[in-house]
Amino acid sequence: TASHDLTKALPELGVFAWSFFLGLRFWVLHVRLFGAVKGTVPEDFADTNGILLFFVALLPFSTKFFSEHFHEAWGAAVYAIVISMIGLMQARLRTRILRHVDNDHSEAVQAVRDAWPYIIIPSFMALSIPFAFLSSAVAYSVWGLFVAVNIVRSLIMRAQTRTTAN
Repeated sequence: TASHDLTKALPELGVFAWSFFLGLRFWVLHVRLFGAVKGTVPEDFADTNGILLFFVALLPFSTKFFSEHFHEAWGAAVYAIVISMIGLMQARLRTRILRHVDNDHSEAVQAVRDAWPYIIIPSFMALSIPFAFLSSAVAYSVWGLFVAVNIVRSLIMRAQTRTTAN
């Protein structure tokens, strides 16, 4: 029946939704990064961006592989590797841009300076890779921890912003 098929598809839909959320976060950071580039492009920027785009292109594959091997170490590990590499390449782009625009205090550059929290999720994903080989459930627990840490960090930052604004 359709309801049985829908119920059976919920884990795959959940993995897709999570991947979409992560992809959206990476895209928002990418827009910020390019908004700060003025004049000449920083050295090795195109190479790093090419590697980043390679791993972004792997996101649909890793999402499907993860959903098909949800309870296996390799499913969690492959997915975590792809997310980690996207984050690592974006962190590298951010560093190159900030070195390139060192004395620029524009709003676009400040947005790049403020983007450091975007590295939290990929960092925890990278840390979870060895845990995936202990148990995929342990890796997922680490992922749950980083979601909680990111939510708490976000709430603290918003409270500090409100306090500073008043």
